[in-house]
Amino acid sequence: MDDIQSFYRERAAIEKEYATKLVALSSKYFEKKAKLSTSLSVGDTPQVTPGSLENASLVTWTEILTETEQIGKEKQRLAQEFTISIADQIHGLELRFDEVKKKYVNCHEDVVKRREDIYSSHKKAKVDYDASCQKMEDTRMKASKSYDKSKEKANKKMEGKEHDMNKAKNHYLIKINVANRVKDKYYREDLPEILDGLQGVNEARVSLLNSFWKQAISLEKANNQRCITNLDKMTEVVEQNIQTLDSAMFVKHNLKQWKEPTDFVFVPSPIWGDDETMATGDDEELRYLRKRLADSRTKLSNETKNVESKLETYKQLVDAKKNMSSISASNQTALLSKHLMALQSVMAADTMRLVENVEVETIELATSDKDLSSVPVEQTVTKRGLFGRKKTVRTATGTSNGSGDADSALARTSTSSSLGRTVSRRSTTSSTTANSTDKHKHSFMSGILGRRGTHKPGSKSNASNEVAAAAHTDPFGAGGDQTSSHSQGTQYATALYAYSADGEDEISISEGQRLEVIEEDDGSGWINVRHGSEEGLVPASYVQLLPMTATIPKSVSNDSLVSGGVAGGAPGSAKKKGPTVAPKRGGKKVQYMIALYDYDATAPDELTIRAGDKILVVGEDVGDGWTQGELNAMSGTFPTAYAKLA
Repeated sequence: MDDIQSFYRERAAIEKEYATKLVALSSKYFEKKAKLSTSLSVGDTPQVTPGSLENASLVTWTEILTETEQIGKEKQRLAQEFTISIADQIHGLELRFDEVKKKYVNCHEDVVKRREDIYSSHKKAKVDYDASCQKMEDTRMKASKSYDKSKEKANKKMEGKEHDMNKAKNHYLIKINVANRVKDKYYREDLPEILDGLQGVNEARVSLLNSFWKQAISLEKANNQRCITNLDKMTEVVEQNIQTLDSAMFVKHNLKQWKEPTDFVFVPSPIWGDDETMATGDDEELRYLRKRLADSRTKLSNETKNVESKLETYKQLVDAKKNMSSISASNQTALLSKHLMALQSVMAADTMRLVENVEVETIELATSDKDLSSVPVEQTVTKRGLFGRKKTVRTATGTSNGSGDADSALARTSTSSSLGRTVSRRSTTSSTTANSTDKHKHSFMSGILGRRGTHKPGSKSNASNEVAAAAHTDPFGAGGDQTSSHSQGTQYATALYAYSADGEDEISISEGQRLEVIEEDDGSGWINVRHGSEEGLVPASYVQLLPMTATIPKSVSNDSLVSGGVAGGAPGSAKKKGPTVAPKRGGKKVQYMIALYDYDATAPDELTIRAGDKILVVGEDVGDGWTQGELNAMSGTFPTAYAKLA
């Protein structure tokens, strides 16, 4: 850009000397371009030599110089216009773009610093773990050499050191997973986004250069009618300079193989041999994990809200960036700066959210077979001992003061703050295994920035659901014998009266309809039934339960059993009025959930859902993060965090 604005300044000065000087100037810049051609096209260290090829902007520049050689005489007015309208503007644009590039460099340094800080935290956790192992070993050695009363005291001290060692180990394992996720995020999201941003800056620069070239060409057309043919050629080549061509050429000649850094793994202490399984066998360790899980969930909720807030601003800037060509040059650079600042803010906030999310998942997975809410909470009580001296005694109780919210939070093994990312599975696998399995589905930004992984259609899980769907074949379907019995273990009923639904949890029925009974009357006066794809409550007095061995003639409609059939009554009789309906006091409501995200079943007992689906809740979340639901005649479990109550 510096060469281009210098070109127009010098050309303005040379316009008075007409053709001779103008040709000399063009030759000068041909030579300068030749020296920088390779560097500007493919960089200083390309992976593939471009030969004689130049990028689109340099090709355009070459054509402009060639046509400039054909121009002879220029007016003084044109010289002034070149200086004020072209050279000065390009110089100002160059300064603004340099500032934007510096900001990208600072952004990358900030991201790297955050990553290194987390790496350092991981290393420190390792040092602390080794130190606690050493202390444990020293205490054990002393205990082995003690006798009588000192032996008991030494053993108690050794037990305390063992708890400290296990806590340090758990902290170390958590930091390993955090470091791995942050590392993945840096190489798979943060760094690509920064590189994409730099590419966008370059493309914006090319776009603005094109506009200035067009402006210069327009000035020449207005002032040099004799050169109109040459100037039209310049316009044609500039139009061909598509913004993405330079970047595409640079990428093509600089592609190289990249190997992802290896994951962090648990390194046993050379002093205390151990495996990577998180310690959960003692109340002391579980108390530590319980407190940490509650703290992490609170932080995760706050960080998720923070990310959502920042992401709204970022989305607005992304949309504005799509229409960048329609705004002025100064506003474009300002928009690019704002876009970078918003991206930097979102990445930083999302990293913090990721840290808390990984901690929650790691602890939940390690304690999936434990009920943390029942773990006694250690309280400190001050008592008077011998001679009136105060002493502190630690006691274990079921709950601690003010911890009701934490206990409530611990009863839920899934949090809605995960926003469609990886759901903790019901498994006893180690935390390190969970990290390697789900680490690439975790980022909040990946869904926004187009890097979300999706389940493949036609998988084994989908096939399992198809088999499950086939199991719900209507017992009154067409074909087969002339009579059909109820499916084994399924209760059916016949509607004695028509009923119109008076609430979201009810369904309307017509007299004589055949209904499948989901739940019988529990004393509330209401019964939960299904008709077709609809399910809900109806008054128990409006239906008649059919015997489990009853058969229905095939001549009877699937949707209704007319009078004179199973329900009884004379043919053609008038519509009967049902009895008064009692209020639904204690009646069991049908509960639905609305899917927030897509989820593909990964096991035969799971349910595939899509965003917007209305799912019937068959069994509520019992604390394992999964809800039993039914959708489209198929039932199974799905992640509770993927849906909300209707």
